Order: sequence, then structure tokens, then C-alpha cells
Amino acid sequence: MYISLGEKSAVRMEDIIGIFDIDRITVSLITKQFLANAEQQGIVTVDTGGIPRSFIVSQHNEKRQVRLSICSSTTVGDRQNES
Repeated sequence: MYISLGEKSAVRMEDIIGIFDIDRITVSLITKQFLANAEQQGIVTVDTGGIPRSFIVSQHNEKRQVRLSICSSTTVGDRQNES
């Protein structure tokens, strides 16, 4: 089952490691370092439709991906629960 993350982005539900609210979580130094490292590794994908409200960490076949989504973490979580 795939979950829409907004715009033209979707991820398989079983590949999701975590769904995070950008406003709440980015105040942490550890989170800032995680996102900076992910960007340096080239594994960050950004929705172009607006300001990111959440980020989703997923992994498929040993390949980790961080997606910045215009959808709130609550919306993405609700979509996961509806499946």
C-alpha cells in the first residue's frame, strides 16, 4: 500500500521508519544534524508545492530516503492509519 505525501510523492507504508513534524522536531540539535547529513548524502527529496510541514524517513532495499512534505505529520499519519 502506498501513502501520498503530497504533490506527486508517495511511499510504501511498510518502508516508513518515521513521520516527523518539522516545527516541533527541528529545534533539536540532533535532528538538525540528521537533516544536514541527509542533505549532504543526497537522500533528501523536497515537495515543490509549498513550505514543508513534515519529513518522512523511509528505507527500501537498504536505501534510506528523507522526504520533506507539504502535508502535516498528522495528515500523513492519518493516511497511514486509514490503510
